[in-house]
This record gives sequence, C-alpha cells and structure tokens, in this order.
Amino acid sequence: MIIYIANALHLIARDAEGVAADYGLAPDGRPSNGVNRPYWDTLFALLNKEAVPVTARFRLWRDSGAAVAWPDTGLDHSDVILEPGLSWAASFIPNNGWANPPLDWAGHCSIETLKLSPFGSISANSVYAWAMASGGNWDGKSPSVEVPVRKDLLARAEWFLPYAIPNFEDANHTGADAYETGLAVPNFSPQAVTVTITYVVNQNYVSKGQRWSFQKSIPANGGVRFSMIEELRAVGYNPINPATGEPQPNTEGHIEIVSGMAAQLFPHAVIATKSYQFATGEGFAD
Repeated sequence: MIIYIANALHLIARDAEGVAADYGLAPDGRPSNGVNRPYWDTLFALLNKEAVPVTARFRLWRDSGAAVAWPDTGLDHSDVILEPGLSWAASFIPNNGWANPPLDWAGHCSIETLKLSPFGSISANSVYAWAMASGGNWDGKSPSVEVPVRKDLLARAEWFLPYAIPNFEDANHTGADAYETGLAVPNFSPQAVTVTITYVVNQNYVSKGQRWSFQKSIPANGGVRFSMIEELRAVGYNPINPATGEPQPNTEGHIEIVSGMAAQLFPHAVIATKSYQFATGEGFAD
C-alpha cells in the first residue's frame, strides 16, 4: 500500500540577506539557527493496526521533481519500523522522530507500507496516516493546517476544490487579516503534466459564474505552488456586477483543474489570512 501526502516541507527561517535566522536556543539548549524552530515544518502520524511490525518507507520529492536524499544514507528513502498496535509520529526537526532528517525543502511525500510474509515483503494495508504543516515554533502563535492524505490516488483528468477565496478585503478583513488562497499541486506521476486551472465565482455573488483560467506545467514527480490571486490577476481577474458594470473584487468560488491526460495529481489548497494567523487546508473532492 502507498499513502500519498499532498504537501510536505521543512523551510528554515532566513533574514533579508538569505542567512538562516537565529531563533535563540532550542528546548534542549542547542542554538536553533532556524533548524529546531523552522519557518515551516511537517508532522506525520502513522498507526499500525497490523498484527506484525510494518516497514513504512518514506520518499520525498521537491517541487522540481528531484528526489530528496536522506543525510544519513544518501538514499532516496528512509525506513521506519512501526510496532504492531501502536502509533508513531515525527517531524523534520532533528531528533523529533528522525535523528538527521532532510532540511530546507518543499514538495510532497509518499509512504509505502510493507510487512514480511513467508513469500517475502507484501503490502500492509491496515496502516492509517495523518499529516499537518505548521509555521514558526509549533506554538500558540504558529499557523497550522491539516494536510490531505489518501491511500488510493487514482489517475484522473479532473479535480475540483469546492471552495476558494482568492482575495477578500473589507472593513473587517484588511491588511494582514485579508483572505487569500494558496494552491499546491503535486504530481505523483512519472511524466510531466500540463493543467488548466479555472476559478469560478459562486452563486452568492452577482458576478456568479464568471471564470478565469491559466495553465501550469508540472514536472514528473514535482509540483507547483502559488497564490491564486497573483495568477488570476495575471489573466485579467476582475469580477463585474452585470447590473451596474462595477468591479466586485471580493468573491468566493471554486477551483477546477483539468488535464489532457490522466495523472496522479493531489491538489491541496490553503485558505488563510495573509498573516497566516488563521489557516485551513482543503483537498480535492470526489
């Protein structure tokens, strides 16, 4: 069995010159230098309900499509032994599940689960997963989002995200409190894919049904991540009240992603304030 994680990352905080930011001391007294208190980090939790130990084989890819090497071995994977009936959890902070995990990268992840049989290794299906991403120091001021997880990621040519709010700014939601939607689209397929991404205004607005589209090319085993409003503005995003002809810039709607070929894509949206003090994750709908 393969578990697919829509988004995975560990990003070191950096100053304006690109130097790793000094966050002071980590809880164990070591200088953190942005590693033990990363800018963004991912937490995984696995539960093994098999009656035997299970090997969970983690593979990570950057958005470029390049495999992420594990520092201890130089291999493109890391094996974790899951004990029967127990859960396990880890993030990419050193010694928080892995002694020396890969640092400072953004992409996606798959986890293959295997158990021993008289005929060698076979798929272990009774393993359950959960994932989340958090910024800052995993504290009360840190933005956090649940990351979608699937055991089956079938190749398909259409994906729909029921909710998006590309930009929303009014008297109660200004500056850092204005809403935006970020979209990450990882490609678990071994071939590159070009998709058309469309935003459609929902029925609650007088500009309902108005739509804007743009294209993205996604590398094999890679991904793209971007702000929806930046891409939409580049293609002329300007919702209009048809009765008055006046702009209606604040809208909500949905996202459609269409490919000319079947592919294993796993779109993941993050709806958040610009400050990320409020944030939530969204996976595609079946």
